Amino acid sequence: MKTIAAAIVVLLSASAAHAQDRKFQIALGSYAVANAADLATTLSALKCGGVMEANPVLAPFASHPVALTAVKGGLTLGTMVLLWKLHKEHPKAAFYLSVAGAAATSVAAVHNARLMRGR
Repeated sequence: MKTIAAAIVVLLSASAAHAQDRKFQIALGSYAVANAADLATTLSALKCGGVMEANPVLAPFASHPVALTAVKGGLTLGTMVLLWKLHKEHPKAAFYLSVAGAAATSVAAVHNARLMRGR
């Protein structure tokens, strides 16, 4: 999670940006926060037991919280870097992909929270 927080600080502290750049930075920050929420709720749900990681890429690491955190953080950071690079040539596409990623990941975090509440 420290990696994600560091990425947010670096990406959001870029030089003064136009309104479109600022919207993208907010969307990208939202993507990072949604992934942190997904990770936190996933780890909590796994700790409670009776649930499994649904993401086939992350499932092999579900029984190892440190590895799961490292892989999830790396994938999140890698995606953010790719979105940042995409933004230079295709700002609208990068913005909408960031928003879609944040929304989808938020749905996963809410799902995890609901699973825990039912226990």
